[in-house]
Amino acid sequence: MKETFQGFPRETPRFLGQLSKNNNRPWFEKNKARFTCSFKEPAETFARALSEAMRKTFPDLDPLAVKIFRVHRDIRFSRDKTPYKTHIGIRLSGEPGQGCGAPFFYVQIEVEALRLVTGIKALEAKTAVRYRQAMSDAGRGQALARVIAGLAKRGLDPQGEKYKRMPPGVDAAGPAAELAKYKGLYVVETLPLPADFHTPRLPEFCARRFKPAKPLYDWLSRLSHFSPTRLRERD
Repeated sequence: MKETFQGFPRETPRFLGQLSKNNNRPWFEKNKARFTCSFKEPAETFARALSEAMRKTFPDLDPLAVKIFRVHRDIRFSRDKTPYKTHIGIRLSGEPGQGCGAPFFYVQIEVEALRLVTGIKALEAKTAVRYRQAMSDAGRGQALARVIAGLAKRGLDPQGEKYKRMPPGVDAAGPAAELAKYKGLYVVETLPLPADFHTPRLPEFCARRFKPAKPLYDWLSRLSHFSPTRLRERD
């Protein structure tokens, strides 16, 4: 029988803080039991509970696959050679095989902060073409512009790597031309660790906080499953 989520232990932030100060293999190996009890196991139970909370909060969503990111960093091409991440990262996506190229909800737990991210990290080539076409389309471009404007009013400004110049084929006078410069599009909400962090209520707390960004996830999901009729009907 799988354990139910009861909240992250008080030890979790302490472990993450100490790992950030002792980011080396000897210290990690010495504290591997603490890693399991305060990081790995609670993250697994939280991820299952979060998936269920998202299903209840958003009944229209297709089943979301959950990925817990490894604590080990890929340092092959990085100047930063510290071997471990000092946060817990969990992604929920309806298209897990596409990785960062698919729309996702993402939860990142840090020493003193909770980050909630919604969007696409990097548009894949075919999706990028559809995205730029949509930015020149009155209906679809305006629909995304309205979503982004609504999020901005909540302090959730669009983020993502951008082209310096307008991509080819985009109508510079279109309803959302500036958004066409994004190579990926997402919003981030950063909060102090909430009072519910150590309780079973954390999954529901996160699901509720994702509500304002759900229209962005929906718009990007429709783009990924491109159908002109479907896009216009639902936008």
